[in-house]
Amino acid sequence: MKKLLLLILFSLPHLLPAQLIINELMTNNVSALMDDSYNYSMWVELYNPSSTTSYNQTVYYFTDDLTQPRKWCPASKLISPGGYSVLWFERSGRTGHANFKLEPKGSTLYLLNAFGQIIDRVDYPEQYRNISYGRKKDGGSEWGYFNQHSAGKTNNGKISASQRCAKPEFNTTGFITP
Repeated sequence: MKKLLLLILFSLPHLLPAQLIINELMTNNVSALMDDSYNYSMWVELYNPSSTTSYNQTVYYFTDDLTQPRKWCPASKLISPGGYSVLWFERSGRTGHANFKLEPKGSTLYLLNAFGQIIDRVDYPEQYRNISYGRKKDGGSEWGYFNQHSAGKTNNGKISASQRCAKPEFNTTGFITP
């Protein structure tokens, strides 16, 4: 009987939908959005895709290194159905801030449940100043760059780009008239 209960307990997370998900992030926040201490910190937005259930973000962990699966656990906050939460990264030691930075040159960010299982992940490319990177539709699978971030709000209907434009090339040769 004990073995059956343990099997059910450890199988349950596999049967549940991916409750909260990473919806948007900004790793190169130079002047776009201030945190609670009036700094421009890196941020990540969580989204609750459920239409009926609220989830507490404190039962999740963030990491950028799977050898440290419980690198940071956010403070307790109940995220209502269809709701969002903006989490700050970069300023270790500040209340409500993660104890690690995100890599602006691109990396992977994992969201894990209390059992250490990966619930969501984003493999994000190089990031640019004050440009966020997020799901084109809340909870969707397509990602893009947003020049107007939507931290704590829907990404739906926002204009996005799948890549950055190439740097312009200037031609300084003059025209010769006949």
